[in-house]
Amino acid sequence: MLRSRKHKPDRHTFPYVIRACSDLLLPQQGVAVHGLTVISGYMWDIFVGNSLLSMYMSCGDKEGARKDCEMGREVHSLVEAVGFWNNLSVRNAVVDMYVKCGRMDEARLVFEKMIDRDVVTWTTMIHGFISDGDIKNALWFSQRMQLEGVKPNAVTLASLLAACASLPNLRLGKCLHGWAIRQDLQADVNVETGLIDMYAKCNCFRLGYQVFAKTSKKRTVPWNAILSGCLHNELAREAIELFKFMLSEAVKPNDATLKSVLPAFAIEANFRQALSIHSYLVRSGFVTRTEVATGLVDIYSKCGNLDNGQWGTQ
Repeated sequence: MLRSRKHKPDRHTFPYVIRACSDLLLPQQGVAVHGLTVISGYMWDIFVGNSLLSMYMSCGDKEGARKDCEMGREVHSLVEAVGFWNNLSVRNAVVDMYVKCGRMDEARLVFEKMIDRDVVTWTTMIHGFISDGDIKNALWFSQRMQLEGVKPNAVTLASLLAACASLPNLRLGKCLHGWAIRQDLQADVNVETGLIDMYAKCNCFRLGYQVFAKTSKKRTVPWNAILSGCLHNELAREAIELFKFMLSEAVKPNDATLKSVLPAFAIEANFRQALSIHSYLVRSGFVTRTEVATGLVDIYSKCGNLDNGQWGTQ
């Protein structure tokens, strides 16, 4: 499509393509798409610009992200000058751009000047404060949001659960869990994952597992959350058993899964289990990844058999 004369990409198409480059960690392809946005005249579109910023940050290109932040400020000035500022989605995109740049001071200035705000505006700010480690303001904005009559959605709730996990604050987390049930949001995958993570980090793994037990067993994300929770609560054996259960349910692990489960194998230091996970990593192709190979070496080291670990990294 990008090379077709009949079908030209536009401001709606480019963000999806850029997001794909970001998710797949393909910075070179992302730069190529960035070039196409310049040629096509969409580089100055706020939505395309935000997508480029996220892509550069995900791929670890700080210089590219810095340049996009500078460009974002210019776009902000431009949309105000040409009269696009009355569009709420544009204002939300500007707030989101500053949040992604880590410029919460500038994001807040834009936010406070906005006459009307929707759930997206509030959620963007709450998520930004949490990412910045400012839990106090995140919770304060959630209160302001409700006082102004804006109803939180599943994404808002997931962000607030992350704040509870960071504190940790079990009491507030339980209140949010109750609110999720009353609003029929508890089945949302982001909320499920947030609840599991919150309970685990509040040292209440049992309640987290109860949430997990009710989730769909065909999605990887809840599995990753419960495995991470096991590791946080020093439940290595339980993590290994859950990982085996995950594989039996034909759920495909990803990098986040292995990041949680490989340390569990190292803690258990069982040579037979080490051979088993090694075999799986070879069959699945994960063993070629540096972090996985390093984790495998650590497992064999704890088992007192480095020869097998060194073979796994070759």
